[in-house]
Amino acid sequence: FDQTKEVTGKSIMFKEAQAKSMMNSQKFADASTAYLALLKRNNHYRYRWYYFWNLLASGDLKAASSYIVSSKDKAFNEVDYRKDAGLYWEGRTLLSSGKIAAAVDLLKPLLSKATPGYYTMSARAAITHAQAVQDNKKKASNDGSDGNNDNSLGRATFATFHPKNLKTDKFERSDRIPFASYVHEIAPTMDMDPYLILAIMRSESGFNSRALSQAGAQGLMQLMPYTAVRLSRLFDDKDFKLDQLQTSDTNITYGSLYLSLLLHYYGGHEIPAVAAYNAGPTMVNKWLKECQGCPNDAFVEFIPYGETRNYVKKVMSTFTAFRLQETQSPPDFMQKKLPTTLPETDNIF
Repeated sequence: FDQTKEVTGKSIMFKEAQAKSMMNSQKFADASTAYLALLKRNNHYRYRWYYFWNLLASGDLKAASSYIVSSKDKAFNEVDYRKDAGLYWEGRTLLSSGKIAAAVDLLKPLLSKATPGYYTMSARAAITHAQAVQDNKKKASNDGSDGNNDNSLGRATFATFHPKNLKTDKFERSDRIPFASYVHEIAPTMDMDPYLILAIMRSESGFNSRALSQAGAQGLMQLMPYTAVRLSRLFDDKDFKLDQLQTSDTNITYGSLYLSLLLHYYGGHEIPAVAAYNAGPTMVNKWLKECQGCPNDAFVEFIPYGETRNYVKKVMSTFTAFRLQETQSPPDFMQKKLPTTLPETDNIF
């Protein structure tokens, strides 16, 4: 038994708890120093992310930019999103520095993707926010402008990457997406976006109605039996039987009902609702509390469960793709503010 390793492990855990406490208290400069010390002992990708974020949040933009440029995708561990994540956060650092045109130019590979995904929507939202902040500063200072500034150049460049013909929010039925017809029937009764339901379905089961996970989740929406039973009691469905989860219509209906409950609980914000569909609301509420005041993009990166972090990005990417494909209208989840207070209820499980 190696007591030295045990002491070292406990020391790292203690220092990590200290760093996290500093970050949660918004002492970002102190937290960045603490995470840098941890990085020198253990070059873990999560420490790399925490170090970068605290540099950015503390306003040390020069150090943040230098670090993300040198680290690129090394600060992120999801194979499917690593490259896009590194590029996005490099651009995000430029935006925080007020270099909008430079950020737009850097982010062109994301903005011009044929199939926009999570980081494309994140980039568009971040650029729009940066432009609004800069416009407000100009307005407040009554600074006359001839239009030849970084902001106007960024705006003109960014405009070329907006989806075209974004005129309608009308949901038209499509035979191109499996089970879309039934989802379009039930979604309005729950005040739901059908493409979010379909995105969950694709991510959960790949549209396989017979999907069964090792944990026991069943069907298209991968519902756990105990979740379905609680839903049946909540909605007073006395005729419900567990074997009905194997039928597509019941599975979709019950999965959509649960997603609807989560959306309502989180004030209509898709990101925490989708995270809760995967990890449960208890954990998501804990993460929201630890990330008070976080913007959407940072909250997603802060999700400590790699599976859930990747799941949120996957679902939101699919949601974006489906919605643009069918309506030419992108979702607005990146423009919404994360909830800071949550309703008291026993109906979320």
